[in-house]
Amino acid sequence: MKRSYLFGILFLFFLLLSCSKVQTPMFQVDPESNLYLVTSKSIQSYTKKENKLELHRVEKIDVATYVNLWFSCLNSGDKMIVTEGDDFAPIDHQNIISIDFSKGEMRKNHTKNYAMMGSGISSNYFYTAQTDANSGILTVFSLNGKQVFQKKFNQMTAISSQIVANNSNVYAEIAYQDPKRNRPEGVLDSDLIVLNEKEHWKEKDRIRLTSDGKKVEMLEGLAIVKDRAFVSISAIRDTDTFEKVAGNQLLSIDLHTGERKLFTLPNPYPNMLYPSPDNHYLVVKHEVEGKNILSVLDLQNETIKAIVLDDDSGETPKEINSLTISNENMLYLTTGRHLLQYSLKDAKLIEKQKLKLGKDDFPIGLRIVEKDLGSN
Repeated sequence: MKRSYLFGILFLFFLLLSCSKVQTPMFQVDPESNLYLVTSKSIQSYTKKENKLELHRVEKIDVATYVNLWFSCLNSGDKMIVTEGDDFAPIDHQNIISIDFSKGEMRKNHTKNYAMMGSGISSNYFYTAQTDANSGILTVFSLNGKQVFQKKFNQMTAISSQIVANNSNVYAEIAYQDPKRNRPEGVLDSDLIVLNEKEHWKEKDRIRLTSDGKKVEMLEGLAIVKDRAFVSISAIRDTDTFEKVAGNQLLSIDLHTGERKLFTLPNPYPNMLYPSPDNHYLVVKHEVEGKNILSVLDLQNETIKAIVLDDDSGETPKEINSLTISNENMLYLTTGRHLLQYSLKDAKLIEKQKLKLGKDDFPIGLRIVEKDLGSN
């Protein structure tokens, strides 16, 4: 009697212990996949045959519900990091989610330091940007989603939507009220800061981006291409009248010499920037009166072509949910309902297909499998 009672106690103990452990959701890695699509409620794999993508497998798994599609996810190696959280997200939906495509594992780590203002990734770390009334906050996570470091700026600072890692350097554009420039309240100046990932994110350089005059550039996206930094000028503020007009340029700065160059784009309000893996092209996202337009800048011959997404997607809303570029310079993107494929060489649509989505489901991110399509 005592022995059976003891075994019963031990059984209940181990049962409770197993239930108390954090379970890691698993999914099946598809060895045939050329492209993965992560949605809020599934992981889907596509194969590519004769330049056409075919849906190969759909696996249902709850990934994220509250996602800011400006910076929903980024890829590094075998992992995709998804950031979940917005102004309306309950506490249990504020997470850094690490999806491992080599092991078929997904790990969710709760954090209040989700990507509120922007994000970035390197081969070792994931970065998020937040701001409040007193400071700007750059938080560093491992690629498993665990917080490892946090850097705070000692005044209200807006950190760029795109944080870029290049070798051991981490680049971010920060906007703040500079007392030395005596600007009117609410007019911010911007610097490009360079942090050293190997020296505990110590600031090693700072480059002024905005002009000295009464016309102040409002900057958005950031990209590092070889030895040059590119920032998008989304608007220009007049410090006398406080009037804001549309911007339509990219500012390019040589990181060694400081030499500056402007590229004029065919459409206004440029924001996010996406360089191709070979640094041949720079894709610029625009947001013009509810429309979605991409500029494709050929960095070798300095020509620009436009992709008017509204003409190709045939849907409303037409907002781009995710975007990635392959080693073959093929552009893959999703809208709310479609997967589209473009050639960057001529900015032409190659393929469009409707997504397979369930109720309340939406696309979050794309991951290219390196064996055939390259990676972002």
